[in-house]
Amino acid sequence: MTAVFVGVLVLAGAGWTWQQFELVRLPTPTWQLDVVGLQGEPPVAGQGVELLDASGVETLDVATATVESWSPGTRGTGTLVVRGVTLADRDFELVNANTFRAGGATALGTPASEGTVRTARGIPIFEPTYLQAGGAGIVLILGAALIYWLVGVKRKTVEFLIATDGEMKKVNWSTRKEVTGSTIVVVVATFLIAGVLFVIDMVFSYAFASAGVLER
Repeated sequence: MTAVFVGVLVLAGAGWTWQQFELVRLPTPTWQLDVVGLQGEPPVAGQGVELLDASGVETLDVATATVESWSPGTRGTGTLVVRGVTLADRDFELVNANTFRAGGATALGTPASEGTVRTARGIPIFEPTYLQAGGAGIVLILGAALIYWLVGVKRKTVEFLIATDGEMKKVNWSTRKEVTGSTIVVVVATFLIAGVLFVIDMVFSYAFASAGVLER
């Protein structure tokens, strides 16, 4: 029983650890930007990128970064992955950027690449599931070691379990007939008590209704 109880606690602790590690925000050295309305040449790895917020009256510089890769889509869409993000202000967030410009300016003064950022998502250094699985795994390993120490190594615990098992064998357990009879008595008594309470409730209901305390 001791091992089972500790095992349940260990499993509960592993589940709790899994949920808590889900809240951990891992570093995101690279970001994935879903781009639409691409104008100009496609971005090239190594180019500098300006990430802007053009939703207001003035265009705000949100951050600068470097192109990691570009995966073209259809009709001016694609996925832009950037690294080395440097925010223009510590109060800004990259998710505020809705426009990007890359590659500097052309001879006509227009950006070499420009497009609308639909969504921006940070790419963690590794999958958060690995962190959750690692935390839960450590709890399970420590729990297994604790159970082994309690049940297989600690002498007092082992002697207690052996003595408990011996005493359990001495117990005079009830027969099936006795258990069935006791169960029937409990069920019948429950229904009788419920019936008595129902009758009492109806009597009080009619009494208070007759006295004008309750409205029917």
